[in-house]
Amino acid sequence: MEANSRIENLIEFKKSYGYSIKLIYMIIEKFCPDMSDTDVKNFTYIFFQSDFGFWYFINSKITDYIFFKTPFAFFDYNKSNILVFFENFSILIFFASMGTTIAVLLKPRKKHLSD
Repeated sequence: MEANSRIENLIEFKKSYGYSIKLIYMIIEKFCPDMSDTDVKNFTYIFFQSDFGFWYFINSKITDYIFFKTPFAFFDYNKSNILVFFENFSILIFFASMGTTIAVLLKPRKKHLSD
């Protein structure tokens, strides 16, 4: 990506990416102040990985194959194996993080009774 891009666009992209990471940190600090710095970093990396997984899942037209709009999936055999692995792993991370988030949100909470 960097070899085929103008330097101004790369600088702007990296600035925007840095701002978005800082924004996620600020949101977590505000709503989850008890999280450790390591937990915040881990959440941030998983969040951006799953964000890419969601984007790729939608843009790769896999949904057309899943919902029987097309009779077969199209594979690009000219892509590198590492890129295909990264894309599929990102989709896996997206669904795993969504499942974990839904499980945590639906988990019954214990009510504390005050005496």
